[in-house]
Amino acid sequence: MLNLKSISSKLNLILFITVITVLSVSSVITYNEYNTKIQKELDNEVNRINERLELILPSVIWNLQIKLVDEIIKTEAKSDIIDSIIVKDIDSSILASVIKNDKNNYNKISNIFYEDEKISIIYINFNKNRLQESKEYIIKSLIVKVILILFILQVIFSFFVNKFIINNITRLKLGIISIAKNKNFEDDIQINTNDELHYLALEFNKMKDKLKSSWEELNNLNKNLEIKVDDEVYKNNEIQKQLFKSEKMASMGEMIANIAHQWRQPLSVISVLATGLKLRQEMGMVTTKFIDETCDNINTNTQYLSKTIDDFKNFLKGDKSKSEFYLKDQINSFLNIIKSSANQNNIQIITNIDSLIKINSFESELTQCIINIYNNSKDAFIEHEVKNKLFIININKNEDEVVITLQDNGGGIPLDVIAKIFEPYFTTKHQSQGTGLGLHMTYNIIVERMSGNIEAINKEFIYENVEYKGACFTISLPFN
Repeated sequence: MLNLKSISSKLNLILFITVITVLSVSSVITYNEYNTKIQKELDNEVNRINERLELILPSVIWNLQIKLVDEIIKTEAKSDIIDSIIVKDIDSSILASVIKNDKNNYNKISNIFYEDEKISIIYINFNKNRLQESKEYIIKSLIVKVILILFILQVIFSFFVNKFIINNITRLKLGIISIAKNKNFEDDIQINTNDELHYLALEFNKMKDKLKSSWEELNNLNKNLEIKVDDEVYKNNEIQKQLFKSEKMASMGEMIANIAHQWRQPLSVISVLATGLKLRQEMGMVTTKFIDETCDNINTNTQYLSKTIDDFKNFLKGDKSKSEFYLKDQINSFLNIIKSSANQNNIQIITNIDSLIKINSFESELTQCIINIYNNSKDAFIEHEVKNKLFIININKNEDEVVITLQDNGGGIPLDVIAKIFEPYFTTKHQSQGTGLGLHMTYNIIVERMSGNIEAINKEFIYENVEYKGACFTISLPFN
């Protein structure tokens, strides 16, 4: 997002650096000029004092008026720019001196002549503190000027930046936000300046008008698209329901055959018991014990028939809502449904189930999923002509979920199709043998209906010291 405070701060920083640079260069130049000027003024003043001494002292020294020499240099030394004045004879003996600060390096040394004869030497030192004080004064004055100029320029610059740049950028920013958030295409952005921001606002207003038209078209398309999507979703749901029913009805023939096969033996037993009872009655051989045993046997087989009917009925009616059940009981119902199929195809069902595992889910639909996987294993046994057919069910739990593994020794799923087995209408069978919806329906039930997960891999395993290979389906389900 555009940060106007950041822009203003950066502009102020640029101004500050620019002004500091210009004023620094200007101050250095000014300082050098003042320093040179003061140095020159000091030199001129010392030269004037020296010239006066050169004019006055020759005759005085020649006449040996040493006391007068002393008074003369004291008078000249009263100037605050003088540190010391020393007058020496030509043999370097001091004739007179005024020393405020004793220094060996003299700023001015000149010879005194009388009628072209050198008679003495004058040594003059000026007060360098005066020069230093002048320099400090110059520096302080320049600092004050720099601060004052910088402050004035900063105020002026901030005023113009806020008035002509920041305010216009803010107006442009608020206009863009209004369009982005509120979809306000009615109000134009007004920037009445003759600069780039004005032309930027004009171009943005043009773009806004085009965007308004596009937005209206997009809204219309979205409305139409939502209607079409809803229609397609509804149609797809209806198709899925019909396919689900078709898949379930397709298996009903096999279910009825299973029921008939499982009822055949109990009905035969009941028929034999009833016939035997009647025959014994005719022969007068009926005893109370025999009647009790016959009735118990008939009741046992009748209960078995009733249990079979309940298992198939619960499976076929489906689940409308979740219910709590033990997985051990659900697997027993599954085994009862496919019992005749397993017997006819010599399939050995091996289970390893914790009898205490209980979940809250859709029992009938979970049974449908396991039957679908079992049917695929059964077809694989037939296709690969497996002799010792195994279908192994393992159910365990961890902290978060129940894990159901369904393993067979049917040779496994071809690697080029294993990634597609859960897709709708995908099947390796002939059209007359399958619709390709069994595993797809299983995937939808586990993932979408039960909020679980299902995966399929090929796996090798050892059972009773024999190595096998087959498909392994892993179903993970939450407890609730």
